[in-house]
Amino acid sequence: MQTNDTIFDRYHPAVALIYCGVLLAFSMAAMHPVYLLATFAGLVAYNAVLRGAKAALSGMLWQAPLVLILAIANPLFVSAGSTELFRIGLHAVYLEALCYGLCQGLMLVNVLLAFSIAARVVSSDKVLCVLGNATPTLALMISMAMRLVPQFVRRGEAIADTQKACTAASARSACTASAPSHSAGARPDANAVSRSAKPRRAALANGLRLSTVLMSWGMEDSLETVDAMRARGWGAATKRATYQRYRFRKADAFACAFIAVLTVAAAASAVAACDEFKFYPRIAGFAPWFSYIPYVLLVALPTILEAKERRTWLR
Repeated sequence: MQTNDTIFDRYHPAVALIYCGVLLAFSMAAMHPVYLLATFAGLVAYNAVLRGAKAALSGMLWQAPLVLILAIANPLFVSAGSTELFRIGLHAVYLEALCYGLCQGLMLVNVLLAFSIAARVVSSDKVLCVLGNATPTLALMISMAMRLVPQFVRRGEAIADTQKACTAASARSACTASAPSHSAGARPDANAVSRSAKPRRAALANGLRLSTVLMSWGMEDSLETVDAMRARGWGAATKRATYQRYRFRKADAFACAFIAVLTVAAAASAVAACDEFKFYPRIAGFAPWFSYIPYVLLVALPTILEAKERRTWLR
């Protein structure tokens, strides 16, 4: 089930901005397996609530290879640890280096998911409402940066769909993919091997073409944005007005205070847990299970509130 409204729409934009900032800070700073897994689970669950389970899972198809690439690359370049898995020539691959690479990939995925959720719950007008008068340039930079990741993903999908719909490109790919079959026992000649490599070259060419079009589209859009801002008189007034007025109420103050208490408790436990935990030379130093409770509650807070809200309306 997908809905356009979120639980943060019932509060002042400062609540969503503070929560997303805390979530991004933990996603980038807590290099600990338990915190990374808790962050990933909480972000995936809330992303499924916002976009639907099917859309959330389909969006993770390109993230799994990213984690695997970083997990494989780290033990190939870092030969450290005490649990040897296997050897590639003279190079030893250790379990500790593999786990560290997995955590690096998971951290990158968590940051991307956090930016995607922040772009969904904190719109540009909300960022400008909170920071527009105090720091207008910073507010503009944050609002534009938060929409870059989902915007690039949508545009990449649009470009890929356009390439698939192009009949000339489809016919060319079909011609290059076709290759004569060989009888049993016959050795393929050099021309057959060359023809079998053409589909891979075509896929690589399509990927490079997609990246080129995406970068060109982004630069052209930035120039159009600058011209539009200049035409609308950006920076001409000392105080900015907002499209929608938001009032800071008692419920907003209580929400900010509750997030602050959870953040302080989670930060204190995270600092202690990260100082105690070690990847090398052996994975060890896990904190007691109850020390992770504040951060688990913090990262699961929006999902719990959304579930409670929907349960109330479905009664």
